[in-house]
Amino acid sequence: MCGSLAAVESFPERLSFCSDRNRADLVADCRRVFTAHTVEKEESESSGKTYWLPIGTSPACALEQIVQEILQWHQHRLSIHDATGAEWWTLWMDGEEDDVGWHWDADYEARDRGDVKHPFLATVTYLEAGGSVAPTAIVEACREESIMAGNGAVIHSAHLSLPVPGKHICFDGTLLHGAPVELRNVFGCVPRTGKKRSARSTLLVNIWRGHRPRDPQRLPSEVAAKLGPVTVASPFALGSQRAAASCELVVGHGVSAQEMSWSFGESDGLSVAFPVPLEAAEASKDADTIRLHFTDGRCGCVG
Repeated sequence: MCGSLAAVESFPERLSFCSDRNRADLVADCRRVFTAHTVEKEESESSGKTYWLPIGTSPACALEQIVQEILQWHQHRLSIHDATGAEWWTLWMDGEEDDVGWHWDADYEARDRGDVKHPFLATVTYLEAGGSVAPTAIVEACREESIMAGNGAVIHSAHLSLPVPGKHICFDGTLLHGAPVELRNVFGCVPRTGKKRSARSTLLVNIWRGHRPRDPQRLPSEVAAKLGPVTVASPFALGSQRAAASCELVVGHGVSAQEMSWSFGESDGLSVAFPVPLEAAEASKDADTIRLHFTDGRCGCVG
């Protein structure tokens, strides 16, 4: 199964809570451990701390319990037998213009030594969907090693995921991704005004195989002690194991689209661009995950 890993999969109701109190407690815990502040457009990745949960380790708090259950669920469904552990962190964004710059998840310490290593699987679980409505965006077939060697890449597919509480997505850990606020109009989202609403709280878990990144360490015991405790019965329920089909929008000859581009990486030395159909919001009505498929000479690029 590992050999046929899907580029992107979405599980819209994967995480459901036994009560509003359970959800509120978990959101509060996410904010407490949040260290990776909003990624500026000129930065290539989150500049905060990530944590490590080794295989076979007992969780020390409710957050680690959920991380472990996400790890074990993917191990089982993908037949992963050589996982070393889960790297995890949280994002908490309460501004309508907050977003996450384009980047590759990697062992950044190893990368600085010229050894580029990526997680096997990257996952995002949306706990609260207020604040920024920037969708998670993932582009296929853009490998960091090739791009950093000076080779450009053509984008034939881009996946967009709208934040929805309880939704869980996973994708190939080598793929370029971000959460650009400019893409919110694809889902018909507009900036909110007036009364302040809840923040966007996200739990991110990367699964590593055959390698253990050096930088992330176990959540400090003094921090874990301040978070919700591990429970005998999980405070949340894992829903359907079947991935939902994405709404596919074909962007080809004759389709009106806006060419969008972003700079990223060190000193904004790289860029990603692709056409976004102008009528996407209407065509994808009620969808929370979209796959843009470029054809008939239309495409995106990274370089």
